[in-house]
Amino acid sequence: MSRYFRGSTLASWSESATWNSSFGGDGVDADGTEAAIAEDSVLSPQYPVGTFSIDVTPSVQAWSAGAMNSGWAFIPDDDGDLGWRFSSSDGPTVDEHPKLIVEYIPPECTSEGYWVASTQMSEPRSQTASVVVDGWIYVLGDYNYSSNNGRFTRYDPVSHAWESLPDIPSGRGQAAAAAVDGVIYYFGGNNCFSNCWLNTVDAFDTATSTWMTEFTTLPGDPRGFLTATAVSGKIYVMGGVNSYTLPTYSYNYVYDPATNSWTLRADLLAPRSHHAAVEFKGRIYLLGGTFRYAHNEDQMASAVDVYDPVANKWTTPTSLPDSLRAMCGAAVANGRIYVIAGARQSTGGNAPLATVDEFDPQTGCWKQVTALPSARAALTAASVDDVIYAIGGHDGAEALADVLAGVPRRMRGDVNGDGAVDLTDLAELLANYGRAWSN
Repeated sequence: MSRYFRGSTLASWSESATWNSSFGGDGVDADGTEAAIAEDSVLSPQYPVGTFSIDVTPSVQAWSAGAMNSGWAFIPDDDGDLGWRFSSSDGPTVDEHPKLIVEYIPPECTSEGYWVASTQMSEPRSQTASVVVDGWIYVLGDYNYSSNNGRFTRYDPVSHAWESLPDIPSGRGQAAAAAVDGVIYYFGGNNCFSNCWLNTVDAFDTATSTWMTEFTTLPGDPRGFLTATAVSGKIYVMGGVNSYTLPTYSYNYVYDPATNSWTLRADLLAPRSHHAAVEFKGRIYLLGGTFRYAHNEDQMASAVDVYDPVANKWTTPTSLPDSLRAMCGAAVANGRIYVIAGARQSTGGNAPLATVDEFDPQTGCWKQVTALPSARAALTAASVDDVIYAIGGHDGAEALADVLAGVPRRMRGDVNGDGAVDLTDLAELLANYGRAWSN
């Protein structure tokens, strides 16, 4: 019986190198002194001539978690004296070269996503709005009235840097934002700690870096804690509230930037504020929120209502899977909708959450995925290249400047963990996992 081990090589090697020429020595030694081999499995049965399989799942999982590995070394610890023989690539003839085929079969999915801290904002901010234009994340407003609630910044996911932009003409928080053709529209909001609700509409041209203010105001009562979602060149502004005691609104107005005009569409199925909204395949999903600004638990919204702008109709295909929540973030990545953090609210007060839930609109299934490192509500969320950014918020004690970048759940084949399944994953396999080929 021949004892045999498979080791993970911890130093890189080139395709043109042979085992004897690699690492500047006499070959890859079983004791690991030259190739820095980390033994990660041992095979000891006798194998007949032919094909056999080796489970490399532990190595792949380790690599996915960031462990160093430049390929596998297959080494008989007894030089084959007990019957295990093969030649290295230094063998004199092609017939003596080993033939190895590596078949990588990724798991269907894994809940092992991640969140990492990125560059913080210059000041803590909560109850902001965000929108993505040309790969930049624009963050508007604040609800911190001891400083500048007209703050307007943008974040570059590539350089992880923040840039300050001209202040919002009428500073406010608890407002909503959406973009059409490179112009960001900012609707409603509140500019004080009491009932200072607004129906203001401002717009920022990202091409010229200028604000514009001559727009038809938001119809209906002045309000905040509403959402704005762009679909096919128009913006749907939904829900909202303007009182600490009265019910929220079921408004559904669509704004047409081409004509600077508003049209009333089918009301929400139930009044809603403090909710999140995302667009997915031409439909608008409303997530979380409350029926009353009082935030009593039995007045929270559990239903996920979906609006079809073409048919002007609402449906309710699902409900939130675990707890009722408001003031959550939401984003779309990898064909899934993610509901991020928020607050479980009751007469006893707010309880910020770290929970992240994933919804698959194709299957109607929910899955709880990797949570944020710490709980928060009143955050904003955005997605760029299938990476989600959770920005700012409030942890129940103070506003936050944090920016968390993450992939809550890696998809099938997402080897490099960037949230997408594409050719970069194949490149990662070839670059970091070693190559296998046959002569």
